[in-house]
Amino acid sequence: MDLNVSLSPPAAILYDRNTSAGGAIREAMSPGDLKALNLSPRNIIYGQRTMQGTSPKDIKFTNLGVNNVRSNPGIRLAVVSPVSPPFTGISQYGAALASAFRNAYGIDSVTLVGYGPQDRRFSAFEILQKIRTLNPNVVWFNLSFSAFGASRRRILAGYVLPTIFRSLGIPTVVTMHEIFDDISLSAVGVRSEWTVRAGGRIATRLALNADVTCVTLARHESQLRRLYRTTNVRHIPHGSLVEPELLPHRSGHREQKLLFLGCLSPHKGLSVLLASFKRFRRRGGQARLLIVGDDHPRFSTYCGEVRAQLSDTDGVEYVGAQPEVRLRKLFSDSTAVVLPYLASTGASSVLYRAAALGRPAILSDLDELRASAEEVGLQAEYVPPNDSVALATTIERLLRDEIRMEALARHNVAIMRRYTPTEICNLYVDVFRQVLDGRSKRRIV
Repeated sequence: MDLNVSLSPPAAILYDRNTSAGGAIREAMSPGDLKALNLSPRNIIYGQRTMQGTSPKDIKFTNLGVNNVRSNPGIRLAVVSPVSPPFTGISQYGAALASAFRNAYGIDSVTLVGYGPQDRRFSAFEILQKIRTLNPNVVWFNLSFSAFGASRRRILAGYVLPTIFRSLGIPTVVTMHEIFDDISLSAVGVRSEWTVRAGGRIATRLALNADVTCVTLARHESQLRRLYRTTNVRHIPHGSLVEPELLPHRSGHREQKLLFLGCLSPHKGLSVLLASFKRFRRRGGQARLLIVGDDHPRFSTYCGEVRAQLSDTDGVEYVGAQPEVRLRKLFSDSTAVVLPYLASTGASSVLYRAAALGRPAILSDLDELRASAEEVGLQAEYVPPNDSVALATTIERLLRDEIRMEALARHNVAIMRRYTPTEICNLYVDVFRQVLDGRSKRRIV
């Protein structure tokens, strides 16, 4: 079986228990993308295969053990997920679970078919061809509305794929990270709201044609059931993308640091944070602010605009996008994490990472951010959105209260130990197995 993985960025991570571990292929994606997503080609890509071609962008795999499968094979999983930009939460989510699936009981093989929103060569037809060549018995789509780029045509083409695969008889599971009916389009910078809203509802109905549609917030499950009168929706908590660990807390005699993390876009509220941080420093605050982020797929110039604003702001450092191993050190060096969002489109991977690593978080009091915390039992400090005065006051109060910070850290790490990548992976495997066992959609609830 030949697997042509010429998607850009390169797009195949394979693990197959039915073949030997010899002859592992080291480059199915570019080394930079693998490193940024914390995926090691050495421990993910296994199998007895031959490599035909010399460029990672155009590699063919031949699975020499394809005729050696057991009479009652387990799950042969194809994961369709964005892999670039590697810094986005959805890319990290797909990578973390693809890595966890390789050790899951009942999974025989995992193939990650990746794409990027800026990939001009991407097409839904190309993904369709890749999956049909792979011949999986379950396909899992990791979807968000920005994953396919800004083109409405590309978004709809991507969202129609689950319907196509199910019509071809391939069991299909979708995870939707955003519910279009729950997004304030004006707040996230969308024009032509009526047209985009209508298109979003069509895309949602297409995603609901999968055997099972998973969501990462319980409130989204109830909304989909109510608005679309469907029963094939399953809530699987987002969980942590890293193993929970209570990082040592920075003591008061050391320099305190605030951390802002995420793709940079106007609705992330960075301008509000900068205004509040200036106020905090004028009051005598000595903490520094680290901005860790990169361009948002829909706001490619905003990062440059933000950097231009930093020249007159003391105590602020822009460090750009960072690989996974560097992120851990940045969290270790930080005192607290700030999410000053003006709008939120789904469960917050930044909040869950902060909680898992024992860093207290200051959140805008938005419905989805509050749901991200309260549905799993996390504790945080909340401030009204777009209120720089309240944010500055909350930052000052929290940084002075080491007992409160320590309590938040210990509580949240304990909570996130229930939602490790392995635990979330097992919930997905249960869904995959139910679909394979031939249960109807209405019984998978």
